[in-house]
Amino acid sequence: MAVRALEEADRAWARRLIADTWGVPVVSPSGVYDDPAALDGFVAEDNGDRVGLLLHRIHEGRCEVVALVVREEGHGHGRALMEAAREVSRDEGCDHLWLITTDDNPRALAFYKSLGMTEARRHLDFVDVVRKSKPGSTGYRAASEFRDAIELEWC
Repeated sequence: MAVRALEEADRAWARRLIADTWGVPVVSPSGVYDDPAALDGFVAEDNGDRVGLLLHRIHEGRCEVVALVVREEGHGHGRALMEAAREVSRDEGCDHLWLITTDDNPRALAFYKSLGMTEARRHLDFVDVVRKSKPGSTGYRAASEFRDAIELEWC
């Protein structure tokens, strides 16, 4: 398995993967991303196949992981992508790397905590923010049962 920088040739694939996973836009406490695949990021490859994607945004000394998607859990792809994000965050002089997940996703919470990330805050009733940003969405997250977003960080 290898991790490399996201390239222009990957952007159409990244857009499809994000749309199929969550629908667009991707909503975060930092804003609404109508085209998250336009951000910088990384691709995990296994035997020449793209198996994971991480998109990030650096702003005011903080690196936000806007999206992390792996096709199969438990193969180290997510961990490798997060380590790549951590490295770029350090290289760019960021004092925090952060992301959100939802309160209905215990596997993601356990994964991020296994990396050493800690809960920084909860965004109560974040589902209402998402619904306002995605009216009529039929994406995966629109159909879930989450209420709150949980912000996790590496310092």
